[in-house]
Amino acid sequence: MIEKYILNEKGIPVIEKNHAKWDKFMQNLFLRRVAYTEFPKQTVIVATMFLGIDFSFGEGKPILYETLVMPDNQIHRYHTKKEALLGHKEIVKKLKNSFKLKESIIKKNGK
Repeated sequence: MIEKYILNEKGIPVIEKNHAKWDKFMQNLFLRRVAYTEFPKQTVIVATMFLGIDFSFGEGKPILYETLVMPDNQIHRYHTKKEALLGHKEIVKKLKNSFKLKESIIKKNGK
């Protein structure tokens, strides 16, 4: 059986057996949001969220967090909030460097 989780008042994931309580928690995106970065000029969004479902599907340590890079739909999953925050920051850093490189090439080529 797939375990369902919510975050307690300290932000720690706990198993939630009550479906109505889990569903209510899942509807609140602000409670689930870990990090959000937008690059409007490039129309890219990096969103890291608490999933509420164990995406390891019982195969080891629970995977409870995910970073989605849009519009490419790149998905990165993590076990802990700490890992998710570090992953989010690393993705944002790589994107910033990529955008700077592209801008530099465009300026160099005069376009």
